[in-house]
Amino acid sequence: MPLPLVMLLLSMTASTPQVATILAHHPRISDTTVRQVHHSYLKNGRNYRYYESAVTVTIVANGRSGEEMPRLKGTVQSPQPPHPGDRFPGLYAADAPTAGVILDSRAELRAVLGGPAGPRDLVILAIYSLIPVGAAVAALRARAVPQASDGVFDNGETRMLRVRIAGASAGNHLRRPTIRGTPKQPGAVLKPSLRLAAPSGNRDLLLDRCLDPVPLADTLKDAQGHVYWTPRAEDRPEWSTPALLILDNGRYVRGAMPIGTPGEAPPGVPVTGSLPDLETNSPVGPYVLWQPHIHKPGVICFGAAFLAVVLLASGMGSGDGVMRTAGLLVAAAGPFVGVLAIERRREHYLRHLLQQNHQPP
Repeated sequence: MPLPLVMLLLSMTASTPQVATILAHHPRISDTTVRQVHHSYLKNGRNYRYYESAVTVTIVANGRSGEEMPRLKGTVQSPQPPHPGDRFPGLYAADAPTAGVILDSRAELRAVLGGPAGPRDLVILAIYSLIPVGAAVAALRARAVPQASDGVFDNGETRMLRVRIAGASAGNHLRRPTIRGTPKQPGAVLKPSLRLAAPSGNRDLLLDRCLDPVPLADTLKDAQGHVYWTPRAEDRPEWSTPALLILDNGRYVRGAMPIGTPGEAPPGVPVTGSLPDLETNSPVGPYVLWQPHIHKPGVICFGAAFLAVVLLASGMGSGDGVMRTAGLLVAAAGPFVGVLAIERRREHYLRHLLQQNHQPP
């Protein structure tokens, strides 16, 4: 997420009033000759070292020697301090000499005029691209070949319960610790769930937080099947364990199930036969992901951020620092505010489902 904003900020910084003035008055690229060096400062960092110098240069007009334009002021970056007589490529406005000159390599100056990106920009873009590509590769490797039964048929005594889908609800998901003795475990998260009815009591199959359980429960209303999970001796009632609901029609739903207090939550029966083969089953779907009552404010915020990016890219506020700063703030804050708005509405929606489910008949 931050990389596009950083690149947008860099492009805004490059689009200065000087650049806008030069581009509006017949821009040209020519060799320049340094006539005077006003001052030079050494810029020394961990990965860079160069001199930034304020200079006055002259440009030979129309390539004819002896005919010089007025002296132009600019800034040049070089590995060594420049001296009078040194030559650098420069971008200037033929009919607006007061705009000064931009000194850089010809490739970078052509990029300012709308040409292909220069070598320096390509290197920066390649470095920035490695970060999301590396993160994507790491995420894909960590989640390679996911199995619906991961964690369900774990080492231990797998249990089974005959259930019927009774409706939609919500429940607290407190993940079972993966490492013993971990000093801090993540807190409980409210998640949507399918209400599973059994002769000995009810259970909740917790689903992914982005799903809406109401249309899913309506589609699967009164469908019957078996839910599988593998408890452990060290499990606490508030923890959740991976669970798998396999319906009689051969479809399945992956989720998690709270361990529950013995006596209140049906314990099921041990699986004595062979475990189900999921290769002959298919997942339930498609799921309803678009939820207007939850996503609407987020879409508005994302839309405002996208509009701000378009306006900034088109040159809005190039001469107005306040407008440019406001556009950047909207572009940066829009996605974060949108995500927070979606999460707030989802939390309210799930709590409403939870309250409905616990209301007395």
